[in-house]
Amino acid sequence: MYLETLRRSAQDRTVRALVIGAGEYGFSFVGQSRRTPGLTVSAIHARRVERGVAAFKHAGLPDEAIAICDDLATAKAALDAGKVVVSSDALMLIRLPIDIVVESTGAPEAAAVHADAALRNGKHVAMVSKEPDSVVGALFHRKAKAAGLVYTPVDGDQPSLLMQ
Repeated sequence: MYLETLRRSAQDRTVRALVIGAGEYGFSFVGQSRRTPGLTVSAIHARRVERGVAAFKHAGLPDEAIAICDDLATAKAALDAGKVVVSSDALMLIRLPIDIVVESTGAPEAAAVHADAALRNGKHVAMVSKEPDSVVGALFHRKAKAAGLVYTPVDGDQPSLLMQ
């Protein structure tokens, strides 16, 4: 029942995602998103921007479609021009016009900071990093619910599988 609702929703509009973390999960997510109707990765955060660029190139985007940005105005202009954005500044990227933040750094403190910033900026959060979800996930869920947002652990990680 929920899956069908999700499919219908995806037909109506495209969800714009920011992936924070260009490790294995983030890299794969970018590639899979290119084949997922209703989902587009608009930006990726990477400590080393070349890793974010590599994720988009591996997903089939040409160099001219990828913008490396250090400030919000430049990043917004790149999105408006139809480009995807790569930056080492996650907190700046969270302020872009995106719908959901996919947090996949695996760094507990950073992941908690990113999730909190995303919720404060009106973004839904999909938490891949398991440690922060185990510690402060319930708090983020309450904050999200109060703001009319969604905070959810990503299925496939240990805590998420245990809940099922």
